[in-house]
Amino acid sequence: MKKPKLIVRRILLSLRLPRQNIFLIICALVLVVSIILIEFYFVNMSNAMRQEIIHSTAQTLKQAEMNILNTMERAENVSDNLFSHPYIQTALRPKDGTQKVNEEFDEEKSLKNAIMSVRGTNDNLKIRLFVDDDKIYARERITYFSIKDIENDDIYKKALEKQGDIYWQGTYFQEYIDEPGANVISCVRIIR
Repeated sequence: MKKPKLIVRRILLSLRLPRQNIFLIICALVLVVSIILIEFYFVNMSNAMRQEIIHSTAQTLKQAEMNILNTMERAENVSDNLFSHPYIQTALRPKDGTQKVNEEFDEEKSLKNAIMSVRGTNDNLKIRLFVDDDKIYARERITYFSIKDIENDDIYKKALEKQGDIYWQGTYFQEYIDEPGANVISCVRIIR
């Protein structure tokens, strides 16, 4: 059996090419093989990176979905607690109009405490109560608003149709006076 070195030498000698040409042919072969290997490497790396980006994006979207669902569930729980809170139910009932100013201030303070106990430390949730227009605190415009501000809006009409159940309003831009505006999703419920 002949050694591979001798076989290559015999092939090259049978071609009878000058040594310079042989050197150029070998360089060209090495270059072609290198280009093919580099191309193969980059295609594989590109596919691996593409798969990693797809996987990472899918994980990010799944995490975002879980965060949104958790926030919506917390909003429903807060809404349920507000809906069933006895003081809030009592305070939001229409009065006969003989309520004194100091009683309304006490009522607003008690309402704020009740809301804080229901909401807890969840900063992502904003609670807005629309109350009778004759309440002094109805024009506070951070937590308390006049019912007249919303009576003609579609969101109010749709919440009325739900008859105490939660109505979810899709994303819209909401302006605030105490902080910058934001895109929000609203959980709306008629309490009384």
